[in-house]
Amino acid sequence: MSATHVWVLSGVVGLVLGVSGPGLADDAPAAPLSTWGYNDTGQLGTGNVGTDALSPTAVDHSGALAGKTASAISAGGQHTCAVVEGQAYCWGYNLDGTLGDGTTTDQPTPAAVDTSGVLNGRTVTDISAGGSHTCVIADGAAFCWGNNDSGEVGNGTSGNDVLSPAAVSLPSPVTDISAGRHYSCAVAAGTAYCWGLNLYSTLGDGTSTPRNAPVPVTAGGTLAGKTVTEVAAGYDHTCVLADGAPFCWGFNGDGQLGDGSKVTSAAVRPVDMTALAGKALTGLTAGDSYNCVIADGGLYCWGNNIYGQLGDGSQTVRDAPTAVTGITGSVTQVSAGAFHTCAVITGAAYCWGSNAEGELGDGAAPTWSTSPVAVSRTGPLQGATVVGIAAGAWHSAALIATPPAAPRDASAVAGDASARITWAPPVADGGSPVTGFMVRATPGGASCSTTGELTCSVAGLANGVPHTFAVVALNAFGQSRSISTAPVTPTGSTPAIVARTQSPRDAKGSPPKALKAKGLTVLTGRNARTNAGQLIATKVTVKTSSKVRAYRIIRGSKGKVAIRTYGKRLKVTLVHSAPATGDYLPYTKRTVYRVRP
Repeated sequence: MSATHVWVLSGVVGLVLGVSGPGLADDAPAAPLSTWGYNDTGQLGTGNVGTDALSPTAVDHSGALAGKTASAISAGGQHTCAVVEGQAYCWGYNLDGTLGDGTTTDQPTPAAVDTSGVLNGRTVTDISAGGSHTCVIADGAAFCWGNNDSGEVGNGTSGNDVLSPAAVSLPSPVTDISAGRHYSCAVAAGTAYCWGLNLYSTLGDGTSTPRNAPVPVTAGGTLAGKTVTEVAAGYDHTCVLADGAPFCWGFNGDGQLGDGSKVTSAAVRPVDMTALAGKALTGLTAGDSYNCVIADGGLYCWGNNIYGQLGDGSQTVRDAPTAVTGITGSVTQVSAGAFHTCAVITGAAYCWGSNAEGELGDGAAPTWSTSPVAVSRTGPLQGATVVGIAAGAWHSAALIATPPAAPRDASAVAGDASARITWAPPVADGGSPVTGFMVRATPGGASCSTTGELTCSVAGLANGVPHTFAVVALNAFGQSRSISTAPVTPTGSTPAIVARTQSPRDAKGSPPKALKAKGLTVLTGRNARTNAGQLIATKVTVKTSSKVRAYRIIRGSKGKVAIRTYGKRLKVTLVHSAPATGDYLPYTKRTVYRVRP
């Protein structure tokens, strides 16, 4: 969840795509990614390098992110990454292949992570930016890239940088991932695993041997039988949440293990629960040498406090969790950076600690703060609801709530003057739960809606006319862009005849009541078909009286059927028929004629 010189992941925000239907306005997100602070390598993503931002500025959305919205964000040492529509994008420092785009060129605007290899066809759901490497979760598996001096990429090698994503071998599913300064950790199938640099037994295997592939955290046996749900990799210490309680190991010179001491430990140590007893814990995050965790909507931190990054109003090092002061509202996200911390409190961004490069976003750099200060709500944060936050080494980033992503995989099946439309849910909800879906037809504008179901039927359509259907998702912040179905054509339940059948007519053009023995001729039209495309068969039967001497049926070209009679009292039955197909019922037309002398 967090790391050092880089920490965090957090926040989930909406997405967007498709084609708008009549009466369905497309609510395009307004710059849902915002950054502030240090910008020496373009980590703010604004398109320039070297210009710091003391208050929030919008990440460039004119290029790779045009019309798109992120669902997760993470700030690293000198780079920033986001999950956008199921894909990873990064920007900033790239000398070590940190951005995963296959190059070593710094990028001042978002660049797509390479999907030509192991990420091809996969959906990225989480991302963590480390010191100079990056890791993601995609389809329940882990992938990393970037600096690999100590094996922090986890692909079984070390020494050479990895410029594109590499698979990390872990049990399935991987549910949490955190990139630290020179190592990485993940939660897989309820167990914590780590790999990379192993100073102070940071990897939790009880040794100081670097590992270029994941090893389970087993030191001390403290986690045996427990289910790990979250992991946070710092500079040279690591923490997890297991069975709802925090545990840490590694370097402890600043009390970052939270066990009431400053004794470094290779074994996993339980964090002092005095202040946390009885509280539900989430959102564990690790900075350079301190940690924070959300507890029942409040916030507690421990460890190094040289710049007031613990937020307790002091600069006193704490070796056990201490409440962050001055919070009014509920904390939903938190991220620990190198020496500053940021949180989302009731939909607004707050930061505290070091402000040397403007990383607090309050416009007051270089003045630091020992308690939370509101990030400036001008520019991209004006009037916005913040749903995600990320604290890097000396910069920060936020996600803004938006309408949801467009629904996916929409299709329609035609019926009689109607159609049933089905779709898959959006990949991101925009930071607010999806409350329903709306479907509208073109042409005509007929519609249907649901409060969560992924199918509905549109009635009142014109039969025989092709229709497409635009589907949008709704949340508290608006509606997504639409996705359209392929055209379908509603039809009646009984097919119409394209090539008409023709019965006998007398001299006045009316069907005769009786025909003389000379005979009877019926025209069906050659290769007559229904509008479902089925060939119409013509069957003629003749019933005679005993006085009829003879008759014969002549089937001529162009669909002509002629009956020549010799005698009296001839009964002719003519049946046109076609079988059922698709949504069409079978067609049958039966006509009886009597021939008298």
